[in-house]
Amino acid sequence: MKRLLAAALLFISAAALAAGSTINPAIPATNAAMASAPVRNNFAAAYADINALIQQNASATAPASPLLGQLWLNTTATPYVLNEWDGANWVARGTLNATTHAWISVLANSALLPIQTITGASHTFVTADLYQKTRRSNSGTAMTDTLMASTGLLNGTQINIANVDATASDTVTAGAGTTIGGNATFVITAGRDMWWSYDLTNTQWRPIANTGIALLGPTVTHSQQEIDTSYTYSTPTTGNTITLASGTETAIINPSGTLAALTVTLPACTAAYDGSIARFSSSQIITTLTVSATSGSVADAPASLAVGGGAGYLCRGAGTTWYRLY
Repeated sequence: MKRLLAAALLFISAAALAAGSTINPAIPATNAAMASAPVRNNFAAAYADINALIQQNASATAPASPLLGQLWLNTTATPYVLNEWDGANWVARGTLNATTHAWISVLANSALLPIQTITGASHTFVTADLYQKTRRSNSGTAMTDTLMASTGLLNGTQINIANVDATASDTVTAGAGTTIGGNATFVITAGRDMWWSYDLTNTQWRPIANTGIALLGPTVTHSQQEIDTSYTYSTPTTGNTITLASGTETAIINPSGTLAALTVTLPACTAAYDGSIARFSSSQIITTLTVSATSGSVADAPASLAVGGGAGYLCRGAGTTWYRLY
């Protein structure tokens, strides 16, 4: 019976133990005398562990020695932030507002975020500003805001700033120990908004939506440069093939010198890929160039390239054909 009781407690506490449990998993020796105090203490510890699991370790302090997949409801400020341990860091999964009873997933559309309005020339963002859309304005006068310092920021932490001023811009400065996409500042022009997620490993805020682009009906207006993160860079030799995978828009080809022959293969042009762009450019002469597609056809394919030459294509899915734009 003694061993059965101890084994049961050990089973209940197996996961909790590594995460800071006070349960003593030691099993008494066969026929050893058993005092009641250790048993009572272990039942009390098991009770506390089970409650912690039920409450998702709700506390302002993270659990000690967490296990992979363990949850922690950070109650430091409202809204509470639910985090999951990924083996190295706490990753934010969403927020719970105990006052409004609103749950917001970190994957939720920005339109679902709670909204707050802040006016004035400057604002320093704090924990309470996270996981909601902050509408900024200053009656036409330029604004300067500062994001939080790196201390205490969790991987996946999100912040959304909407500049709703009619004419003034908002210059946002990264907090101490962080950058905004590798830069110290980012300017949100009038009528635009930014949604950032914190990358703990690289200590920088990365854009995840609304990156300086306003959608106005069928028109796209840019207030910042386009950033093509899908591009590829290669240094081929004669006879090689450069293949643009699905989702890749730009291929930069930089041989060490003139190539006698090269093949460029565009992504498959299908109905699902309709309207997609694919383009390539070479820094050197390509004497004999072959342009094809993984599937579909290529109209008006160039037979060679001069230094700095290239071509851009648009896929018309209905005809599974890449049509040359330039």
